[in-house]
Amino acid sequence: MTIQNRFIPLLACLLMSCASEPKAPPAPPLAGSQWLAEDIGGRGVMDIAQSTIRFDQQGRAAGNGGCNRYFGEYTLVDSNLSFGPIGSTRMACPESLMNQEQNFFAALEATRSYRLDALTDLLFFVDESGADVLRFSRQKASQSFD
Repeated sequence: MTIQNRFIPLLACLLMSCASEPKAPPAPPLAGSQWLAEDIGGRGVMDIAQSTIRFDQQGRAAGNGGCNRYFGEYTLVDSNLSFGPIGSTRMACPESLMNQEQNFFAALEATRSYRLDALTDLLFFVDESGADVLRFSRQKASQSFD
């Protein structure tokens, strides 16, 4: 068998592997999940104000701040997490709800990383000093926040 004949099967194998469909990159670890805030800046939350976040596959986050709906982009690289500008509706609510919502939005802005506690299924957003600024519990995908 000549050298040329030995490489034909190898070349055919390489061409077949190149012809297969490219694999999609894995989804970000938070993509497709939704969460309910249980603590904002160590102050707890009011039960009547459900501050939520939902992550999609395209790098967008949305939810309810407690009074208004909001939306924005997120960037996730390894455990580093940050949010772009947040847009929201402009409904008026009682002052206590508005204060909690502003604290929630400020905590999103301060977020620089996250950690997920697999044992308790809690999600923590962490600021640049390493302090927890938000704590969330996972919500089932079928639950609606709107």
